[in-house]
Amino acid sequence: MTLLRAKGGVEGGNVTRKCSVKTTDATTDARDTGAFKCIGVFGSRPQPGACCSLGKNVGTSEKVVRIKRPNSTALKPRSYLIDDIVMMEEIYGSPTPRLPSALTRAIEDVVHTGGEATVVYVGPRGTDGGSSQMWGSSCGEGQQAGVIELCCRVTLAAAQNDPSLKRATMKAIKAGVLTEMLADCLVSPDFDSSLRVRDRGPFEGFAVDGDLASERVASEADIKEVLSRVRANVREPGTFVSGGARKKDARAHALVTFTLLFGDGLGSHRMCRLHFLDLAGAEHGGGGPFAPAVNQPQNKNGSVKREDFTLKAFNKIIHVLSELQTQPKDRRVVAGWRDSKLTKLCQAGLGAGGRGFVLVPLSASPEAFGETLASLEFMQKARSCPGVASRTDPRAWRCFPEECLEEMGSEIDELVSKVGACTSQNLRSSDVAITTIDSASELLRDQLRERELFTQFMTEVHRE
Repeated sequence: MTLLRAKGGVEGGNVTRKCSVKTTDATTDARDTGAFKCIGVFGSRPQPGACCSLGKNVGTSEKVVRIKRPNSTALKPRSYLIDDIVMMEEIYGSPTPRLPSALTRAIEDVVHTGGEATVVYVGPRGTDGGSSQMWGSSCGEGQQAGVIELCCRVTLAAAQNDPSLKRATMKAIKAGVLTEMLADCLVSPDFDSSLRVRDRGPFEGFAVDGDLASERVASEADIKEVLSRVRANVREPGTFVSGGARKKDARAHALVTFTLLFGDGLGSHRMCRLHFLDLAGAEHGGGGPFAPAVNQPQNKNGSVKREDFTLKAFNKIIHVLSELQTQPKDRRVVAGWRDSKLTKLCQAGLGAGGRGFVLVPLSASPEAFGETLASLEFMQKARSCPGVASRTDPRAWRCFPEECLEEMGSEIDELVSKVGACTSQNLRSSDVAITTIDSASELLRDQLRERELFTQFMTEVHRE
């Protein structure tokens, strides 16, 4: 087998991934405890005797939620275990609001070890893709902060204790419920067809291609200002062009990404990324104030039937992962991360190697008994989901480039000798053409492609 210089090149398929990564016990423990931690969100603390009451699981940090049917004395209340509880009334009424301890500890751990985490908020109805629990006072003065702002504060405070912090940046997009068109919420509420989600390889994963704005933050005031701008653009209906006419769409899901990069200035780095996905309200269509399009399926009341791609993909992820333990080990499982653009972007934090937190609203009101019971059942299903291996190379989060490149170089030299080449200097994956089935040449091509992608990633991530 000889090496041929192929014009145009041949790209490798699967990339052999090895890494010089120092793992910690905290990272291993996080993977062993399941893909998601579920946190119940109450507007106010339930009163004694209400249809929904609280308790504590002895010996653990888990909370117990007991629920019984209103005006029923014959049946015992059902008990559900969840990871933590947050009272929005206490957050809004406190001069120093605090997050649930489970969420705070996980954020600090991700900052210190590197990796990815996603906080998802599901419900309630009629919020047009922007829930007050997630956004809080991010768009106004005199109000309290929401979950996103509080999480960003905790993240920045933990990062600033490390002198190797190079930069902290925030990005924000929203995706239309029906069209899945993207809008840069740091710039405008309008949807931009040039923004597309692409797979950038094993190191960067899925990312938005296009002119997506990024804001650096260095203080709590910067976080508040950025989120205020994002919140205003999320709430504003976005316009897009369809069939030569400009249309509006008020239904959208928002995704805020907070990225931290730590480094020594020589290429070694630790990176963490936190996503905040707001799925509130937009899954309940109702038609909105805009007239339905012709020939679209409609409900009995005349409103347009809406298919929420993001929520549908998220529900599929929960369902598939929860059934994973009952499936044969050799069966290939497709969990649905690629079914929507937003789940692609935060895939690692949705059960694929990162940490996931699901915030679900609960209520002690008798009128909300059915919805609260369904929410508790959904949380039990999410808590049973095991985590799966990440598709992102671990060197994206924590890396020592000299060791990695030296390791790649030794493997390339060994493979080059097997396929009969005399030198590997300046060799690229496009220089390798496979004319016969040869495992050594295929591995060489994959290893060269891996080195190219790794070098490209290091150049991009450390570019000022």
